Amino acid sequence: MSPSESRYVAQFTRELLRLHWVVSACHPDLPRRDVYRKIVMAYTGGDDYEADSLLRRAEQSFATWPTARELTFADVVHYLAVSRCALSLLSKHPDPRELRRRECRPDRPALAERDSGLHGDAHLFARLQS
Repeated sequence: MSPSESRYVAQFTRELLRLHWVVSACHPDLPRRDVYRKIVMAYTGGDDYEADSLLRRAEQSFATWPTARELTFADVVHYLAVSRCALSLLSKHPDPRELRRRECRPDRPALAERDSGLHGDAHLFARLQS
């Protein structure tokens, strides 16, 4: 992993962890999967259906091999990070041969941030309030 990829993953993870703290504090009795759903909804700007779909894909990608286990927050973060990186690369370089030559540098803000004009914690907190 390149230094720029490491910085991106660290920043992305911190952002989602802050969101996890906010959601957990606002909804202390919520089951884990429901907390993850709210985090995904706040981060992506999606609805319940889209968040559940993303959680299922994260579960299929990380929580079923080598043995089935409960979905964890780390699984969700990994899936979001990989998905965001792949989406960024595909939008910039649709040719698969080009993808192999370029490193992942997702310099675009999340779709929900871009659309709303909000950034960082203010955006995430605003999404939780809606």
